[in-house]
Amino acid sequence: MSTVVVVGAGVAGLAAALSAAAAGADVTVVAKEPLPAGSDSVDAAQLAEVLDEFAGRGEEILAAGEHAGDPALVKRVCRSAGRLAAQFGSAARTPRAGAAPRDPDALEEWLSGRLRAALADRLTMPTASGAVRTLPGLRATEVLLDAEGRVRGLAALNTRTLETVEFDADAVVLADGGGAAMYAPSASAEAVCDGLALGLSAGAEAIGMEFVDFDPAGLVTDVIARDGSPVTELLTLPGSRLVDVLGECVAEGGRGASRAELARAVHARILAGRGFDDGSVRLEPGGAARDLAELRPAACARLVQAGFDPARDTALPVRPRARALLGGLRTDARGATGVPGLYAAGDSAGGIHGAAREGADGPAAAAASGRIAGRHAAAEHATAPTVGGPRPTGGFRFAGRGPDSAEAILRELRTGMYLKAGPVRDAEGLTQMLGHLGVLEQRLRHVGVTPGPGAAAQIAAYLDVRHLLLASRAIVEAALRREESRGAHVRSDFPEARREFVGYGVRLEQGVLAWRVCARRAVPVGAG
Repeated sequence: MSTVVVVGAGVAGLAAALSAAAAGADVTVVAKEPLPAGSDSVDAAQLAEVLDEFAGRGEEILAAGEHAGDPALVKRVCRSAGRLAAQFGSAARTPRAGAAPRDPDALEEWLSGRLRAALADRLTMPTASGAVRTLPGLRATEVLLDAEGRVRGLAALNTRTLETVEFDADAVVLADGGGAAMYAPSASAEAVCDGLALGLSAGAEAIGMEFVDFDPAGLVTDVIARDGSPVTELLTLPGSRLVDVLGECVAEGGRGASRAELARAVHARILAGRGFDDGSVRLEPGGAARDLAELRPAACARLVQAGFDPARDTALPVRPRARALLGGLRTDARGATGVPGLYAAGDSAGGIHGAAREGADGPAAAAASGRIAGRHAAAEHATAPTVGGPRPTGGFRFAGRGPDSAEAILRELRTGMYLKAGPVRDAEGLTQMLGHLGVLEQRLRHVGVTPGPGAAAQIAAYLDVRHLLLASRAIVEAALRREESRGAHVRSDFPEARREFVGYGVRLEQGVLAWRVCARRAVPVGAG
């Protein structure tokens, strides 16, 4: 029996844990957050339908990603999604009322939540039998390697007590999500690229780091938890438009423009000084505003949660928000990173979505890739009985004693990345951001932690910034190398896409990012 540690309890992590357990492995799930409650109210038939649709869209996924995705990987993930669809379909009972939402943002949220609940429900039996252990409240801090460079376990930090522990393992699956929290606003401030940073530090390669997907219309609101809430779907309404501070139209809705095109137009207008005082443009839903609750119920709900009255507030402040980092650890079709015993899945991995991602492709791909990685990680057979864990190793060692704070560094990082490496980029801004990253990296060395009740939060912020700085440097350096515009990567100084896609891979070597060309593919005539 092999021992597998899965990092993350999202869709990819839960799928990996289930798959590894089904293959006979002893599985431990390490996650910062509690696992979701399982629910037998999830309509398996609906999940099967969405996954089956994803399974048949391989060519569309490659085209949507402007042929920056790995064709072999996309084919394998789509096939895995089809098998997941069959599993959910066989478990389906009488379909419940209510169809899956068709709006991309609402569908992504719907599918992610229901997949996670359904997978958690399926973990109940292997957890009860002891095949799977779930340990929330632990943050992975290091992938442990033996003298030959093979995975031997995982180090983690108790986020409450700050005690450190180690797990012995034959394989580790990094599936904690990628995230774009180095930008503000972003879709998730909690997704801080832990898996990416851990993988790079262990010797894995990352790809596609320049590709960051932006929603063109995220709400600007004083309700902090709702700042950046996406309302892009309102631009599909006839008569909707975006206007700048001079009242001039930035873009008209209902025209079928891509997310990248809309985000580029809005961001450029704001950078040109044509935004409102709050750094936004205004989204006018048009004549359909009075019927939003019926026409766009998900967006209407977000407006209410953000403090707006959909019937009266007909000029909504919006700006682009970072939606997802599309790059991640490079894997083969088995989910293996090239570091023996180390696997990646979901948003911790790159290569599936290429230069852009559509609709619910994120959670569907996460479930399918998690299934693949977990099954193959379980095949990493132990050569000797493993002890398992967790094994206490003492308290978290923190050397910083300076006056700076991680929170202050994070605020500067998010502002700088949004302005210099956001929806529209150029060599001057990216070069300036590289210099700023160097300053922030130096400042991080002088961050101090005050002992007491607030120490855990301070150390969490320090780890967040450490990982986000590494990911940000990879994003900026990759964006400088890609002298073209492709999908979510837009260079104002190189506005055209090339006829050949060149992929760049990066490793961390002695603390420095080392780059290479890892892929070359001709772009089909008429694509992009």
